[in-house]
Amino acid sequence: MTDRYAVAGNPIAHSKSPFIHAQFARQTSQDVQYERLLAPLDGFRAAVENFRAAGGRGLNVTLPFKLEAFELAQERSDRAADAQVVNTLKFDGSTLYGEGTASDELYVAAKALADREGTILNNHVGFDLDLATAMERNWGKPRFVHLAELGVLGPNTTFVHMNLIRDEEIDPIVQSGLSIVWCPLAYVSRGTPLRAHTRIPDMKKRGVNVALGTDSARQSSAGDAGFLALQLAGGAGHAMVSEDVFEMLTIGGAQAAGLSHLIGSLSQSNALIVVPETTTSVDAGAIVDVLVLDRNF
Repeated sequence: MTDRYAVAGNPIAHSKSPFIHAQFARQTSQDVQYERLLAPLDGFRAAVENFRAAGGRGLNVTLPFKLEAFELAQERSDRAADAQVVNTLKFDGSTLYGEGTASDELYVAAKALADREGTILNNHVGFDLDLATAMERNWGKPRFVHLAELGVLGPNTTFVHMNLIRDEEIDPIVQSGLSIVWCPLAYVSRGTPLRAHTRIPDMKKRGVNVALGTDSARQSSAGDAGFLALQLAGGAGHAMVSEDVFEMLTIGGAQAAGLSHLIGSLSQSNALIVVPETTTSVDAGAIVDVLVLDRNF
């Protein structure tokens, strides 16, 4: 009998979880169907109950429902109870069991693996301000202070969103050499600017590598992200110019993706748009979508 699982979120169409879990199932000879579940923003509980009634065995939970999943769970692991966040729901008989799989041990192991394999450790952090606050409450300190103490920050770590940056986190972020992927439309999509001005433009001025992203292709084009970044930076008191946007779209993106060694190159194996090593005299009107293509991806 096929076991049904899903990842629940909103948006969710961009999730690669079904592909990843299909590979796990194939490699371990499991009969599993894993799908995406788009839950309405005001209907997460109903979506969970409907999936369970249709034969689902459990759910992974992504944004913006991790806090709601915690409230929904009838039983929780100690780790989930401490963090007050649930990202995994197990339908165990009549009980809904909640687990939080993010842990210090996972961070340390993931960083060690990235170091060993010479690759980038990529993590989405700080999209949801309430979830960011829950992480701080669990750790008893700002998130990047804690991560620095764990030893998991470095030039091969890339963090997406970063909508909340505390004063105490500035030094650990700057000193580590990490990269930030800023998603301007995701930042404004939930009214975040009304609660916290972005500090990413300030981080860039302090020397932190910043790339521009869209979080999912249907949110915006890269060009839209650049235009919005200019407006948001000015509103936050750290005005940017067109050259800054062009740099984030090209050189910054290459570094965040671990592709700095390909900047300015073009070969038969890599269909890579040539990017200059400096960005000067850039016309804002000329900034359009920039794509980096590689047959090895």
